[in-house]
Amino acid sequence: MDGAGAELEMAKAQIRELRAELEFERRMRRKVEALNKVLAAELAEERGAREAAEAHFRGLEAEVEGKRGEVENALAEIEEERRMLRVAEVWREERVQMKLAEAKLLMEETLRGRREEKPRGHTCEGCSIRPVMGPTGQSGQHSQNSQHQRGKVELQPNLECQRAQLRVLLRHKSSVGLSLLGASSNLVM
Repeated sequence: MDGAGAELEMAKAQIRELRAELEFERRMRRKVEALNKVLAAELAEERGAREAAEAHFRGLEAEVEGKRGEVENALAEIEEERRMLRVAEVWREERVQMKLAEAKLLMEETLRGRREEKPRGHTCEGCSIRPVMGPTGQSGQHSQNSQHQRGKVELQPNLECQRAQLRVLLRHKSSVGLSLLGASSNLVM
């Protein structure tokens, strides 16, 4: 019976060993299950956070698209206002050119009228024109012929002086208008 008792002891030892292994496996399984629950909870939390972030991102994209549309509209309005200001500036410059042309015509008419009148003393910037004194020391005491010659002599520099001033003024105004229009042929010069 010693052999049978030894076998029994050996079988009991193996059972104890198997129980210990079984208990160890159960503890390990419980730990893994607990760890799986924690990981599943973390995964669900991460999914929720990712979905919330994606929803927020989609909202931001929609907002950016809306703002982009507003910016494009604002830029289009600004460009339209700039275009209108350029057109207004061109119109204003054309009005100035027309007024200058009218002033030139009026000046030419005035100068033609002065040729017919008795010459008088006049000083213009850069020109000094005074009546020519007659032999008696008084202005205008000449014959008809000498008065006509004196008028030609005195009015010619006066006319040239005024024309030079008008050219400078027209050149200045034309350069402003041409820089706005390019070489536009619509300007009245």
